[in-house]
Amino acid sequence: MSKNILVEFIDTKANVKSLSDLIFLTLLLLYFIVYMFPFSEMVGYLPCALMIIYSMSRYSLLKFKVQEYHKWSFQVLLFFLLSSIWALRPILSYWSVMQMIKLMVFTFGIYKYCSNYERLLDVLKVFVFANILFLFFVLFYFDLSTLGQERMSDSENGINGNALAVTFTFCMYCIFIMFKLVRLNVIKRFLYYTLCVLFFIMILFTGSRTALVLIFFPFSFYLFLKSKYKLVSIFMISSFLLLMFIIVMKIPSFYAVIGSRMMDAVNIATGNSTGAEDSSRVLLILYGLEWFKANPFMGIGINNYRVLSNTVYPFVGKNFYAHNNIIELLVDVGLVGLFIYYRYILILIKGVLKIKKGGTIVIIVSCLTITLFINDFVSMSFYEWEMQFLICITFVLLSLLKKREQSIS
Repeated sequence: MSKNILVEFIDTKANVKSLSDLIFLTLLLLYFIVYMFPFSEMVGYLPCALMIIYSMSRYSLLKFKVQEYHKWSFQVLLFFLLSSIWALRPILSYWSVMQMIKLMVFTFGIYKYCSNYERLLDVLKVFVFANILFLFFVLFYFDLSTLGQERMSDSENGINGNALAVTFTFCMYCIFIMFKLVRLNVIKRFLYYTLCVLFFIMILFTGSRTALVLIFFPFSFYLFLKSKYKLVSIFMISSFLLLMFIIVMKIPSFYAVIGSRMMDAVNIATGNSTGAEDSSRVLLILYGLEWFKANPFMGIGINNYRVLSNTVYPFVGKNFYAHNNIIELLVDVGLVGLFIYYRYILILIKGVLKIKKGGTIVIIVSCLTITLFINDFVSMSFYEWEMQFLICITFVLLSLLKKREQSIS
């Protein structure tokens, strides 16, 4: 048994679920399904309401030990709510705050439930199961004969290709964490590996460059930090990158969907882009930096970037957000709000540095922390459920590491 695998802390046979646990996990599955599948926004309040009712019936919502994760979440929510006072359009700020409240009920429930590694495994398994259901839905929803001809996405009907890809990517993260928490038999490992391959293929057909970044960087960081022989790890990372290049650029059906978009990204980085989407993203950043200078400290109100983007070409009437969480927060809540939000990165780094013997799990927390920050350069996170779920899981892992160290000492 590897000393870095926490198998000795998990007794899966003894992990018998109470009725209360089963109710929570069922509500959690409902949360995942509502967020993954193309339901209307109002449906999202159903699992939220049920989770609140469940929590109040089992324990008071106010009776939990406040941890750094809770403090950070409340501080962010409070400041974002306050920003509605000076917001250009307060209704947009109220909408964001409501999304965050729904997510806090969701993530606080997960944090409360995951009091040990066995219970964390429960949550990861539910998330994987929800992704399997979503995978079947995607396979039945899209015309598979068109794969490789156009991106797998239908935003008009609530199925965003990037969101789909990110969800599958995070499911791969969860499977990887499960492998490091408990030893699985050959059949289960084969099934999980097969599932990851299917997810990867679906990710490529969505054409999501963000998902590719989120696949490459954390696993590369993990290989580098885990290996005793850094040159060997660099060779492995280079081989991994080469393999991804061959798959994306040399297989015609993948190149038509994702490879060409990767080339667009390279072209825009070298100043040779003609792609409207890539040019638009650069303009959103440049405009955002200018708008930030006008209100550098407090911003113009959370989720109000789109108010200004609606006034400039080529975004008039399109309600565009920044497509970059850092720029969005700089414009919306200024430097003060940016610091309050990204304080969670500092909390995680400080927590990791205090762990003396964390082994593989410390490396995973470190990789997830870096990945969360990198993602925000190319996507949004403050009201996206996938990102808030991953932030919560990262804090859970750190909390369990701290408990383990305290029990040893």
